[in-house]
Amino acid sequence: MADVKMNILVLPDGQESKYIPVIRRYSQSSISEILNCVRTGKYVLSFKHSDIEALRTMQKIISELQNLGAGIKIFESFENHEDMEVGHQQIENVIKRLIDTKQYMEKIDDLTLEDDD
Repeated sequence: MADVKMNILVLPDGQESKYIPVIRRYSQSSISEILNCVRTGKYVLSFKHSDIEALRTMQKIISELQNLGAGIKIFESFENHEDMEVGHQQIENVIKRLIDTKQYMEKIDDLTLEDDD
């Protein structure tokens, strides 16, 4: 499967220093690296598209940043570097789809095990 990421871009607004503590909790980047990303329009955080818990964390971070007044854009990025801006609802849709797929696979596994008996 292709390496798909969900990315957070924080729009520069002169208040970037307010957002640093939230971002630093989830990033190994230095303060200056984070500030540079915000000021140059680069992603401040990226999360694996197929990781339910990571996407839930992403939702939490977005909410925290927005509560501080940050303008946020979310992008899906693919291996071939075609990034596409998506809405907040897309994260929820991906989480729901991943949960549905996981439940379906568990059901198939259960049925397979029953057939083996």
